[in-house]
Amino acid sequence: MPSFFYRMLIGIFAIVILVLFAVYMKSVSRNVRSQVIDDLKAGASKEGMRELPDLNKLREAAQKNPGSVDAQAELAQALFRRGELDEALPVLDAAIRLNPSNAELFFQRAKIYENTSRGEEAINEYEHAVLIDPKMVKAMMSAATLLRYHNEFERAIQWYRRVLELEPRNATAHHHWGLALARQREYSRAVMEYDAALQIEPQNDALLYDMGMAYKSNADKRDARDCFERACKLNPRNGHACFEARRLSAVE
Repeated sequence: MPSFFYRMLIGIFAIVILVLFAVYMKSVSRNVRSQVIDDLKAGASKEGMRELPDLNKLREAAQKNPGSVDAQAELAQALFRRGELDEALPVLDAAIRLNPSNAELFFQRAKIYENTSRGEEAINEYEHAVLIDPKMVKAMMSAATLLRYHNEFERAIQWYRRVLELEPRNATAHHHWGLALARQREYSRAVMEYDAALQIEPQNDALLYDMGMAYKSNADKRDARDCFERACKLNPRNGHACFEARRLSAVE
């Protein structure tokens, strides 16, 4: 009998604990939900402060002025900024039909293609933009980056070379040229491009890390460690560089 009594007490105690835990979790859930709603309201308030264009007004303007390149382009840009890419594309197509000699329109359409996983079409649009405006560096760089991701390294390098003809102190072009060379295992040439970039941006820890990886791949551990240590010192949050620096120091 006493044994049954104790078992009953334990059962009641367990039920009470479960009920209290459920009440606690409900309270926590309510608090979390309240916090999420507050965060969303704060975000909406900040968004309002940015004074993004009114899409309805832009749509109305584009409909009233179908022959206006500016109206179509402004609507397309606003749609793109809001992530409405499917709607932005036909609007931009209409703007390009109205003015097929506007390099910026082709650049914007390339961005839409790039953000909808249509890489080859994006490359073609970037290159067409440069055909219209031979000094459009941002289109050259965007085309080169996509070509590099598609493993078309020689075509990418041609664009980096053209960028540097226009902007000899473009550190990003040197850096990305080095990345293309490294992907082809031309580590010594990659180091030369990284070094050229470092002459322009000596505080770039990401660049130092990539340079260190080129040295490491070329079995030059001492110079690799030096690059990693410099990168880690510049930016202690660069975990990859700090890890490589410690690892190479440990094996010596």
